[in-house]
Amino acid sequence: MEKIVVQDIVSLSNVVGKYYGILSVLNDLHLTLRDIQLLTFIASKGSLVDKQEFYSSFGTTSATLNNSISKLKRIGMIVKDKRMIVINPLISPKFNNGIDLHLHLKHE
Repeated sequence: MEKIVVQDIVSLSNVVGKYYGILSVLNDLHLTLRDIQLLTFIASKGSLVDKQEFYSSFGTTSATLNNSISKLKRIGMIVKDKRMIVINPLISPKFNNGIDLHLHLKHE
């Protein structure tokens, strides 16, 4: 099989956002743009400590943020770790060196 590079993404936050967007589509999670922004924010900061920073960065309200947090907790994408909200370690790769995704979709 030949290796095909579809897109080189320069920004780390864009890589993280694309990764969680792909997870959403492949697993029919129906994540909204705000959900993906929240996952990207948490992944880049390590945890969700400063909600005010998220509000100002993305122009959102506490109600919208709390709805996204509840949804992402319910589907297991974020968890609480010592009173901090973090990405579930099972779906949080190290983004520093980029990500190689290999998909093999097969219909039988």
